[in-house]
Amino acid sequence: MKVNKINNLNKKIIIFGNGFSGSCLATHAIKFSSEIFVISRTPNKNTKDISYLDFNDFEKVSKHLDDAIIISTAPPENNYQDPILLKYGTYFKTINSAFGYISSTSVYGEGTLYENSITKPNSSRGKNRLLIEREWVNHVKNVKIFRSGGIYGKNRHPMIKFLNGKLEVVTKFAHYANRIHVKDLSEIILLSFANNIPSKLINVTDQNNVSALDAIEFVTKELNLSQPKPIHYKDANISEMAKSFFETSRIIRSNVIKKEIAYDYLYPDYKLALLELTKELLDHRKDIKN
Repeated sequence: MKVNKINNLNKKIIIFGNGFSGSCLATHAIKFSSEIFVISRTPNKNTKDISYLDFNDFEKVSKHLDDAIIISTAPPENNYQDPILLKYGTYFKTINSAFGYISSTSVYGEGTLYENSITKPNSSRGKNRLLIEREWVNHVKNVKIFRSGGIYGKNRHPMIKFLNGKLEVVTKFAHYANRIHVKDLSEIILLSFANNIPSKLINVTDQNNVSALDAIEFVTKELNLSQPKPIHYKDANISEMAKSFFETSRIIRSNVIKKEIAYDYLYPDYKLALLELTKELLDHRKDIKN
């Protein structure tokens, strides 16, 4: 098995956002830097390895932004604008830092797509993401755009609802989600900076075709659980945004991860990853009962 090459960045790593992706990214960043800052509207208390700053404290935050690796995990706000650029975008233009923005594969259209494929989003969510990507490129020259698939991991995966009694699984024939485990997402982002890869655009998915139904059926059979009940997406009681996910069939691949980063995935197989997460959840629930 290959070992992912880790170089110390010798720079501060600053992460905007302390949600699911941001908190995992901060934890993984400890391997790459001795100075890690997380900027959040609800900052945690400082730990030995990570310093937390209030997003709204412009004066204090801006003191740390120069000569750093700055990564934004923040999604668009309800007004479809980027909260980080709204507050700090003008200041970003004055500093000598490298930037990363986590975008989405929703910027693409149909088909099998790579980093050099044309972007043809057919949802409002994808169109907005593409506009924000362009805003980042216009604000800062040295920015990497990470087009992420659906991010999953501990406390965020479909077996949580399933084990809570929601056995219906929304399906569409030959429709595959583009996914990435949050730990793989974090490693790929940090390695791209640590190894100074030249590409500015990176598709971050696990490179495998697995439907949600296939994965859940695999887990339930392995663990002798109730079988899922498939329901076609047009008949499912889901939001219009959720339905739009099924309207477009796209398979996202990455030449950059394969050729430039030469990354060895921690979780290359979604079925096995979901099985591991489900076992962890069941063990946790058993411990609580005991």
